[in-house]
Amino acid sequence: MIRQLVRLRDRNQITLPSEVAERLSAKPGSLLELVMDPENDWVELRRAEVVRAGTPQVERELKEAKEDIKEGRFETFDNPEDLVKDIQAKRRALEGNEKQEEHADLGQLFEALRTSIREIEARVPAGRAPRRSQAARSKLSSER
Repeated sequence: MIRQLVRLRDRNQITLPSEVAERLSAKPGSLLELVMDPENDWVELRRAEVVRAGTPQVERELKEAKEDIKEGRFETFDNPEDLVKDIQAKRRALEGNEKQEEHADLGQLFEALRTSIREIEARVPAGRAPRRSQAARSKLSSER
C-alpha cells in the first residue's frame, strides 16, 4: 500500500506523488477515475479508459461477460443496497486478508532477525558480548 500526504491547492487541485502516478501509468492528460465513499470519507483513484462501442476491446469484454453468465459466474441482488453491502463485505474481507499477509511477513522478518542475532552472538568471543538483563537472557534461552 502506498500512503502519502498531498496538499489541496487552489481550485481543488492536488499533485499526485510520482510513485502513485507511475503505478497508475498516469501521464499528463491521462484520465483518472475518482470514487468517494461518503460514509467512510475515503477516496479511491484508478486509471480510467474510454472505450468506444464496436471496438475489439468491447467485443472481447462482451464475449467474456456472456461466458460468465453461461457459466453461472454472477450474482443477483434484490435492490441496490444489497449490492452495496455485498461489495463492502467483500472489500473488508480482502482488506483482512491483506492485513493477515502483512502480519505473516512481519513474523517472518522477526524470525530472520532473531536468527541473525543468534548467529552474531555465536561469533562474538565470550565476555565480549553486550550485557543483557536477567529477564532478556532467560527469555532468549527459553526460545532456543
